[in-house]
Amino acid sequence: MNTKTHKTRQRTRSGVGTGTTSLLMIFTVLCFATLALLSLSTATANQRIQQRSLDGTAALATAEGEAAVKLAELDTALQRGAAENTAAGLGWQATESEGVYQYTVPIDENHELVTTVEIQGDRSSLLSQKSVYIGSWEPETEGQIWSGA
Repeated sequence: MNTKTHKTRQRTRSGVGTGTTSLLMIFTVLCFATLALLSLSTATANQRIQQRSLDGTAALATAEGEAAVKLAELDTALQRGAAENTAAGLGWQATESEGVYQYTVPIDENHELVTTVEIQGDRSSLLSQKSVYIGSWEPETEGQIWSGA
């Protein structure tokens, strides 16, 4: 009888069973799957941001190209002896300052490129070229503001 009891005790003292190993493997696979989904989500978000940036850069480059063509047309007209008011005929708008004109090119629905030139005799000088936000903006009226106390 002692031998039988001794053998029974040896069977019950076995190490890690197959159930524990299976649970550990399932947990590991779930962790890897979660990390893979998080990586995919991050990569997709980064791709969307990069595409939006690329689209904005392309739109800005197109607007700058159109403004450069208009500036070249103005310079050509001035060098051929056209009057200063020719700028208005080419689409340039007079500003408050004498001899200073602006040309506006839409970039997208919320931005436009404003090119400002000064005409001196038969030449024009580029004063500035900047992207201007033209979309509507409304401040938030709701929300909690810290009172400082």
